[in-house]
Amino acid sequence: MKNVKNFKLNSQFNIIVISFLILVFIIFGYFIYDDFVTKAEERKYKNLKKELENICDFLNYSTVKRIEKLNDFQKITHKLFYQNGDIEIIDSITTTFNAFNQISKKSHEVEVNLWKQNGIFLQKSDKFINEVEKFGVETVTIFQKIDKGFLRIATNILDDFGNKAIGTYIPNNSIVVKTLKKNETYKGKAFVLNKYYTTIYEPIKINNKIVGALLIGISEIDYTSVKNFFDKRTENKNKYPFLVKNNGELLIHPDFESENISSTNFFRKEIEKNLKENYFQYFFPDNELGFEKTACYKYLDNLDAYVFITTYDEAFYKRNQKTMIYIILIFSIFIFLFFVILHIIFSPIKKYIYYIYDIIYDISQGKILDEIKNKNEKYFNLKILKHLNILIKSLKRTYKFTQEIQKGNFKSDYKLISKDDVLGKSLMDMRNSLEKAKKDATERKREDDIRNWESKGQAEFSEILRQDNDNLKKMSENIIVYITKYLKANQGGLFIIKNKNKNDAFIEQISCFAYDRKRQQKKRIRIDDGLLGRSVYEKETIYLTNIPKNYINITSGLGDETPNNLLIVPLKLNEKVLGILELASFRIFEKYEIEFLERVGENIASVMSSAQTNEETKKLLIKAKEQAEIMLSQDEEMRQNLEEMQATQDEAIKKENLAKGFIDSVNNFVMRANFDLEGNIIFANKLFLEKLGYKKFIEIKNFSYYNFFEKKDLLKIKSIDSSLQRGGKFFEGTIKHITKNNKLIDLFVIINIIRDKNFKPEYILFLIIDKKN
Repeated sequence: MKNVKNFKLNSQFNIIVISFLILVFIIFGYFIYDDFVTKAEERKYKNLKKELENICDFLNYSTVKRIEKLNDFQKITHKLFYQNGDIEIIDSITTTFNAFNQISKKSHEVEVNLWKQNGIFLQKSDKFINEVEKFGVETVTIFQKIDKGFLRIATNILDDFGNKAIGTYIPNNSIVVKTLKKNETYKGKAFVLNKYYTTIYEPIKINNKIVGALLIGISEIDYTSVKNFFDKRTENKNKYPFLVKNNGELLIHPDFESENISSTNFFRKEIEKNLKENYFQYFFPDNELGFEKTACYKYLDNLDAYVFITTYDEAFYKRNQKTMIYIILIFSIFIFLFFVILHIIFSPIKKYIYYIYDIIYDISQGKILDEIKNKNEKYFNLKILKHLNILIKSLKRTYKFTQEIQKGNFKSDYKLISKDDVLGKSLMDMRNSLEKAKKDATERKREDDIRNWESKGQAEFSEILRQDNDNLKKMSENIIVYITKYLKANQGGLFIIKNKNKNDAFIEQISCFAYDRKRQQKKRIRIDDGLLGRSVYEKETIYLTNIPKNYINITSGLGDETPNNLLIVPLKLNEKVLGILELASFRIFEKYEIEFLERVGENIASVMSSAQTNEETKKLLIKAKEQAEIMLSQDEEMRQNLEEMQATQDEAIKKENLAKGFIDSVNNFVMRANFDLEGNIIFANKLFLEKLGYKKFIEIKNFSYYNFFEKKDLLKIKSIDSSLQRGGKFFEGTIKHITKNNKLIDLFVIINIIRDKNFKPEYILFLIIDKKN
């Protein structure tokens, strides 16, 4: 064991002890002095704070009383205003104001209707304003609502030139206007033309419609009473309160009232801190000759002003200096005495400290020591040796434990020294973290494999859906072959739901694949039968495992083989089931495989829906064209007959009768609507009205394109309209219609233009067919 006596530990120890004692007593003395000064500061602060709170309480109480007074004024004003009768708006008489925005200072001309109350025009009379002023209300105004805000039409407020501020207005972005437009009364501080008042703005309503507002207001403080209150709390100008606005204007001050202190350093710095209240020191005057002062202030929101109370610090510092001298003298004596006592106490235990120092030094160098033997109990503390031996044993266990972890043995155990063994707990946490990291790495690899599998499947499946999407049969075969192989299933089937009518719905198999070959099976299953019917009804995936032999033949739609795992996934589009995907396998399907099938099921349903819609649309187009050709043929035959029978009649009468006969025949089986050349409806037959939820034509008499079609289709319809008027070809196709209940329905439409005998366009004809029927 290395001998460290050569380092002159004794001298080092004495120096350290002396330095430590001196430092302790200096710090101790400093803290006592600091505590004395701090408590003196606290007493000074508490006194200032208490006086400040009293002043603020008085100001708040005064404000509350003024608000109560304002509420009483408001009741009087309301009664005076409405006892004169209702306001009559004279629509036939207007007056013009040069409306002046009190915020932006911009003006514009505005024309308003005159208001008449009890035979008096309010815009031209101050009678009501004068009556309210008699009760002591400082400011009263009648506002009339205009487009850009509320306009003063009668007031006692004066502008910067001493004239009544009639014609000024509060803009719409004001909180006052926003409150009034909510049909609420605004109460609070408000900027009235050129200064702030405590105000009440009450909305004026005619027939429950807001047409204006009634304002009453009083100044924020009662200057006389507040000034007297502040003067009573001034102590020979050594300590005094003062009140200053947020902009630096001194409202109340014993010497500098009405002056502005916004440029002084202390006020500017405190304002920049944006604090509601604070305690600080500063120099006054704000120069080299200034005296140090202490101030305490609080910001009052209701007055938008700061209440300060300030005092000089000179006497306070003189008392503190004398206290400091006494403390230094006393603690100098204590330091000397304490050092002598410590020297006597520490001498006998130096040898013990040297021995312990050597042991700790070796441990600090990372050495693994043998157990320490006690040679002489007289000089050694047995408890210290015991705990040093425990530490040595713990280091040995720690070394062995880390060796096991290095070898990858995460099951290796470690015995803690005690419940407070931080190092041991950290080692065990490290072992657990390394073990968890290994497990997490394995799990991440599995998740990455799943994501890659899903991405690859999604990409390949999307490519299959883009192929043969005009041939439902071929596309369905490609889908079931790919799905069965990709999920390593043994059998697979794809079914679609067919509805000949509401009472004859069934599930039909359109493709099947089993054991690496296509199966040509034709199956129909009732919509409410078996697992397929249950999946259609519940709109949920069904997954069965370990099913009995022959169970598939009995309850599912697949063939003769009997795998023991069955997965049925509904193909949904907008929560409507269009088909079923059924897979059977000897292996268990993973959760991510089922979720993958449910996602691609939505894509299959979307493509199937589009394919079915295309086929139905083709059939409807053929049917519509055939009907149109028949009607055109009938029209020609009727026209020829009418020419033979009524050769002497006017050409216009002939066409009118022909058109009437053609229209009557159309009205029996086709929805029909006529629009004028501006897009307004002028006729609709019974079939059209019923389909869109209307009973009589009078309900849609004033409707136009905008009421029947979505905004995104309006441009298309207007383009068709314009093309037809220029002699273009008629239009046919599917357009979404808006019903009376604001629902959207897809209808097949033929749009053409009807012309008179001079080939001049008369109206636009809409022939409409519901392809679902």
